[in-house]
Amino acid sequence: MRNDAFYLAPVSLFEKMKVHPIFLTIIGAVTTGSAGYLFARGEFLIAVLIMGIGSLFDLFDGELARRTNQVTPLGGFIDSNLDRVSELAIFLGLFSYYQGIMRVVTFTGFAFSQLVSYARARAEGVGINCQGGIFTRGVRFILLFIGGVFGPVYMRYILIIIMFGTIITFIQRIWIVASQQQ
Repeated sequence: MRNDAFYLAPVSLFEKMKVHPIFLTIIGAVTTGSAGYLFARGEFLIAVLIMGIGSLFDLFDGELARRTNQVTPLGGFIDSNLDRVSELAIFLGLFSYYQGIMRVVTFTGFAFSQLVSYARARAEGVGINCQGGIFTRGVRFILLFIGGVFGPVYMRYILIIIMFGTIITFIQRIWIVASQQQ
């Protein structure tokens, strides 16, 4: 449980309002996912602001679940899957915005982002800890945020970095699982 005011005040408010953690998860995913539409329209700075607001809900849902003793496997399952959906929406927006080779870069970055998450989920499904790797969802999100702030030209470089970083992270996760089997 976190103790800083940034978390305590909003989570306490949600707790007093009797908001269910899954509601915050859904609001966060819809809000973050809507940034994809804004990216597709070329409104990168507004997209980043919307991503930031959506990410706050994603931070608060787990804390609210813990504080209200509502942590459930279903809640974790929904949260994890809606994280993938919102990431899809963001990448789809970027894919729609760019042309040519940047579409390939964007698609590859998205595909390996999903594989990084899938590798962890699959490993944990068979009882193997697989949290390592350099390009976790948080890192990818921060990079997309930075790219969005600096605009479409710089976002190209961010997408290239994400593409290579997620490929490397996918390989790292395979290595992590393989090393635990020896």
